Amino acid sequence: MFAIDEGGSLRRVQRRPFNWDVKTRRGWRFLPENRIWDADEREAVILAIEELAESRDLVENESDAWLKRRAAEYCRSRGVRFTADPG
Repeated sequence: MFAIDEGGSLRRVQRRPFNWDVKTRRGWRFLPENRIWDADEREAVILAIEELAESRDLVENESDAWLKRRAAEYCRSRGVRFTADPG
């Protein structure tokens, strides 16, 4: 699961935190990896990753799988590589 805190920082969490409702009220967003993200969730992830936000017009039409891989990569290394999906 990905989490975006009230400051807009993206992180990966193992499971829903026990104080999920408090964090949600404070502005946190929790994005499960096992379902398709809606447009607002995709936008929040793109804006949370500076490299993607700078190229927003290019990446907003990428697939959910591509965006989730970039988010996971960002959480591991605080950077992203612009690579195409195979296929």
